[in-house]
Amino acid sequence: MARTVCEGILIPLITPFDHKGELDEPVLRELVEFMVKSGVHGLFILGSAGQGPVMTAAQRRRAAEAVLDQVKGRIPVITHVGCADTETTVELAVHAKSIGSAAVAVLPPFYYSDHTDYDILEHFRAVAAALGEHPLFLYDNSLYTGIHMTAETVRRYVDAIPTICGLKVSFIAVDELLNYIHTLPAEFGVFSGSIFNLSAAAPLGLNGSIHPPTSLFPELCVGLWDAIRNERWKETFEHQRKLYGLVAAMAKTKANSRAVLAAIARLRGFEVKRYPRWKTEELGAEQIQSLKAAIEKAGITLQAV
Repeated sequence: MARTVCEGILIPLITPFDHKGELDEPVLRELVEFMVKSGVHGLFILGSAGQGPVMTAAQRRRAAEAVLDQVKGRIPVITHVGCADTETTVELAVHAKSIGSAAVAVLPPFYYSDHTDYDILEHFRAVAAALGEHPLFLYDNSLYTGIHMTAETVRRYVDAIPTICGLKVSFIAVDELLNYIHTLPAEFGVFSGSIFNLSAAAPLGLNGSIHPPTSLFPELCVGLWDAIRNERWKETFEHQRKLYGLVAAMAKTKANSRAVLAAIARLRGFEVKRYPRWKTEELGAEQIQSLKAAIEKAGITLQAV
């Protein structure tokens, strides 16, 4: 059984694009440097927040190379390589390993949500075989794949593929999250898709969070994790209150969540020209002002760079 490669706050890094939808590498590098200097414990790149599934294989390789080069080994990077087909997934996995990713993350093969358990396991086996002893990280995101991997299912996969070391699981309640912790080996890493599960589940074995909505407030996220690990509960709840206030303000804009992240990135000083990769409706001046007020209320520096 492989041991998890990290724990704590893994930032699901957004991928910035230029006006033509091509990778904006200088801004990507700025975001990476900001996250590293903010003390985050790792990066989770090219997942749903990172836009991997709507990028070409060449773009994904280039983005991963830029991130790993900028990080320079200072924190672990988990590179998501999931695709609808096994062959491209394997190709990207081998590349991610070759450039120094701490682990390679993979979804069940999406689009065909009627894949059988046999299909999914064989998909994971192919990736694991191509990686050899390199750690493999599963990614459960049923909203986008149409496939949910229960704790019992993941346990079967882990028993079949010893290099599987961790799991990000999205869109589940705390009681189901705890079932993963109780069902899987102690050295296995379980990460929640919501940061708001940390205070309840981290003392019981949850290894960390990978939460897109709060990803542009790394200083608060790291502060929350440190407070929990050191049992400073008053500080824990204060950090959680601030993060909840920020997420609530984001929701009140009634805008696409990715457009909100782009607006916040700009407020924090990053010249994000396009995010997501497709064209989406931008926030209006009043919505941006409400976000700015919420960020200031939380004590967050607007111009971070």
